[in-house]
Amino acid sequence: VKYDKGERTDAWYAGRATRRSVPSSSRKSSKIQIKTGSHVTSDIGVLPIVDRSGNKYYVLFKDMSSQYRVVYRMKTKDEMVICR
Repeated sequence: VKYDKGERTDAWYAGRATRRSVPSSSRKSSKIQIKTGSHVTSDIGVLPIVDRSGNKYYVLFKDMSSQYRVVYRMKTKDEMVICR
């Protein structure tokens, strides 16, 4: 049955956004032993608005073992080289 998707209520979209499938097992290989500091991921993003200091970008570092996160804000992407 086809229906007009434009007539969906906000509740329909809210329910869809909160529903997701959660895997029953981890995607991490059992052969890999993760220790604190052994696996660190990073991501660069753009802030929706420039903050008071003029920062427009951010870089996020996340430790996969402890889930510890650190965010650095930057005015340009070139500043990522000096993140400590």
